[in-house]
Amino acid sequence: MITCQYCGRHIATDEMNCHHCGAHQERFDVENEKKNCKKCQQEIPVNANFCPYCGQDQAIFVRKTQPEKEVEQDMVDDAQKKQEEIIIQSLADLSKLADDAMLNKKLADQGLLVKKLPKNESKKPGLITSTKLLLKDTFIMDKRMGRADFWWGNLGLLLLILLYACLMGYLLVHFDGGLVMKGSILNATLKWNAAPPPAWFMYFWNFSLWILYPFVSLVRMTAMVRRLHDLERSGLLVILILLMPFFGELVVLLICMAPQKVTNDRYTFKTQRARMLDKYNGK
Repeated sequence: MITCQYCGRHIATDEMNCHHCGAHQERFDVENEKKNCKKCQQEIPVNANFCPYCGQDQAIFVRKTQPEKEVEQDMVDDAQKKQEEIIIQSLADLSKLADDAMLNKKLADQGLLVKKLPKNESKKPGLITSTKLLLKDTFIMDKRMGRADFWWGNLGLLLLILLYACLMGYLLVHFDGGLVMKGSILNATLKWNAAPPPAWFMYFWNFSLWILYPFVSLVRMTAMVRRLHDLERSGLLVILILLMPFFGELVVLLICMAPQKVTNDRYTFKTQRARMLDKYNGK
């Protein structure tokens, strides 16, 4: 018994035509083109759907079993190939990093590299930390000041002023008879209903008028300049405060509410002198 090369049913070995489908069995025609069976490798007609010898459907792919040694060798080759690909990719990444480092160095030397800056100079802006920073940088303007540090510092400064005002109010009413002021606050004439206050209080009063008030104004104005630098705006905008005492200050404070802007390396959270020292020391 053999298999019909077209319908796959069993027929007699010497049967020229299949008694099931009537197809002519071309295996008897010597002049026809041949092909090898996918399973038994016998020569069969090129148009055969089934192998007459083993009955294998020629439309189904038959995977040849490989010896275990060949399979292991293929696995080793694949692992080596993957390892080589990883090494090549690592070398390419290192080369790219080196190129980027050289490019960044050139840009930094030319002053064109824009470094990523934190939002604030303080790691954790707060009432005490930001107020200390505000007072420490009283005479510094060539740097930035973050938004959180700016507002926390101004709040701390306001609380200090209120505390000082409460102390002054207490001292004014503490002396017997109280204090009567005539004229403006800068040209006040002090007249006491009872005995005059001690000399230390007069020094304290003059300190409040002639030193403390200008100092507080200076602290706030330099802080606004640094905050404007953080927005990459000109610090000359604080002149509005002098030209329009109330409205100008309101405008500057509204501008200072904007978020940080970084498009150049002109100002950072370090002064120009500190940056030059870092560059000199190779940092």
